[in-house]
Amino acid sequence: MEGNQSFPKVDVHYNGTFVPNPLVYFAPQVLRLNEDANMFGFSDFIKYVEKLIDFQCKHVYYCIPEARLSGGLQTLQNECDYSEFLEVANANRHVDVYIDHDNEPLFEWIQKEEPDDEDLVYSEEDVDFVLADDENCEHEEDESVTSSKRIFKKTYNDKFLNKLCPVVVEDENEKRQ
Repeated sequence: MEGNQSFPKVDVHYNGTFVPNPLVYFAPQVLRLNEDANMFGFSDFIKYVEKLIDFQCKHVYYCIPEARLSGGLQTLQNECDYSEFLEVANANRHVDVYIDHDNEPLFEWIQKEEPDDEDLVYSEEDVDFVLADDENCEHEEDESVTSSKRIFKKTYNDKFLNKLCPVVVEDENEKRQ
């Protein structure tokens, strides 16, 4: 029977908490209104929602469909806001309403929210340079002593390393025999 409704769907999100960066409404209960929002005025709509959720609605918002909360959140505080709400609801056939129980500073959070990649402005200075593969590096040659001999000399008398990694050392006298 829901498909036969000629009025827009209004989902009321309540008993949740707004959380910043990115702005989300965390752990809400959702209630779909079974009445046509066009039949109410602002104060009647608020009273109707308050009766349904059994909570006083002082801070009410709606979000423009297909937009993130931080980009589409609008206040619903008076008849003018309610008129805009109805325009959005009728144009999109669906709208989400949010009840802020904690009186959070939502629009301050939205201003402080970090932008997405699509919102960032890039300049030529932001580009990382790629080094060529054929860079020449000059260096001094190593000493004639090989690195394995240096390591061996440093760890020769280390009891722990000798037990961990026993190395059989051939004495030069044994080689001559």
